[in-house]
Amino acid sequence: MPPPKPTILFVAGAFSNFDAFSNFDAYTSTASLLTQAGYDVIPVTLPSVGANPPHADFSGEVSVIQDAAMAPISAGKAVVVVVHSWAGVPGSEAMKGLGKIEREAYGLQGGVVWLVYLAAVVLEVGLNGQSAVGGEPYPWMRLESDNRVYVRDPETLFFDDLDPETRKAMAEKLESHSWGPMVSDATHAAWRSIPSTYLICEKDNCIPAFVQELMTNTPGSLFDVERCAAGHFPTLSMPKFTADVIRKAAGKVV
Repeated sequence: MPPPKPTILFVAGAFSNFDAFSNFDAYTSTASLLTQAGYDVIPVTLPSVGANPPHADFSGEVSVIQDAAMAPISAGKAVVVVVHSWAGVPGSEAMKGLGKIEREAYGLQGGVVWLVYLAAVVLEVGLNGQSAVGGEPYPWMRLESDNRVYVRDPETLFFDDLDPETRKAMAEKLESHSWGPMVSDATHAAWRSIPSTYLICEKDNCIPAFVQELMTNTPGSLFDVERCAAGHFPTLSMPKFTADVIRKAAGKVV
């Protein structure tokens, strides 16, 4: 009998909801394909999405990811963690002590066996999401006085590779994101200790492909690199390809 398939923890990015009570369905098609392939998929929405008052740092995001991962890990299961966009930062941070190899050293079963970054942010320890621009908002961000951030032109930034009707519908479903997490310094680089896949999205207007390439070339990283012609949400424009990338990563640990 083949070993059980790993559980897939799927973490949505900034401004995005991914749960049963949300109508923001940017991840649904990809997640459904994984479910149909026999994987248990756990969706995670970062608590700083739409938070009012906004969060002061990314500790809440990290805790939510850790708690979601620990549910299958505590049952002795292998977990593949998928992070999109901003979720790459709290997702990496949340992996402290959760890697399968690390847990085995303490005689513990279960753990995170692979990470999948979908056009996601990869940071060195000591940097934060705004370090590249001196702690200021990126031009596409609208930072309000209450420390909530909005996307100025989401149709172009996130959904440019979709048809006009879908672009408009998806842009209207986005929410605010707390500023504090985006200026929280990373203290853990999980992609140095846990095998990882990075999906470069070549038509991404938010994180340009050359920036994604630079991040995957960080010394000491364990990235297998995949590429596609999608924009920032490959889960929307190329759901089957994205699901296949995740399945390929998960298959390496079955």
